[in-house]
Amino acid sequence: MKNRIYAILISLIVCVSMYSCKQEDVSLFKSQDMLYIPNSVNENIRFIPFYHNPGKEQIEVKFLVNLIGQEQDVDREYKIVVVDSLTTANKEDYELDKFIFRKGLFEDTLTVKVNKTAHLSTKLVTLTLELVPNENFNVAYESKKLVEISFDNLVSRPEWWDSEVEEIYLGAYSQKKYELLFIATGVSSIENLEPAAIRDVALKLKVYISKNGITEDGGLPMIIPIY
Repeated sequence: MKNRIYAILISLIVCVSMYSCKQEDVSLFKSQDMLYIPNSVNENIRFIPFYHNPGKEQIEVKFLVNLIGQEQDVDREYKIVVVDSLTTANKEDYELDKFIFRKGLFEDTLTVKVNKTAHLSTKLVTLTLELVPNENFNVAYESKKLVEISFDNLVSRPEWWDSEVEEIYLGAYSQKKYELLFIATGVSSIENLEPAAIRDVALKLKVYISKNGITEDGGLPMIIPIY
């Protein structure tokens, strides 16, 4: 009888101990601040064409990182690693510094630097990075831990040079005209400009072309339709 009572007591002690450990684990997990990278509208994906950013040898690419937990009064480092199986970029194509979530914030910025290396003139490369746990942060969502950057230096027509821009402001696209746009105006993109500002850029390009007697390759006139 005594042995049976002892067995019951031991079982109860073991159960209580296991329950306490589980509760402690849950408590520790809940107290661990967590990070995630928003991706609902592809904020975690970027395309960087160096050809459309004349004069830049390096470009900073920024992503949002959000906190679930308590803001702190100290900066805390979080961990980002390269996903080799999803990356075609070489190590010299990018730079990764320390990643710090700054004190007092619930939303911060993850910054990656990509470099204009020689082989980008012949191909597009991709860099995929993953947010992983460390001593300061856990990962909140498995589906919100990746960022992807594709970049190149290939000659291509920018998306903003559409039919409206062609008809009203800059005329037909050519590589030579695009390069002159930056030389003449210092502007490499009119994507976020108001119509009046676009007109001003187009007129500056038109004056530059006329003043220097520039033509398209082959001698055809380089036409800028704006007046």
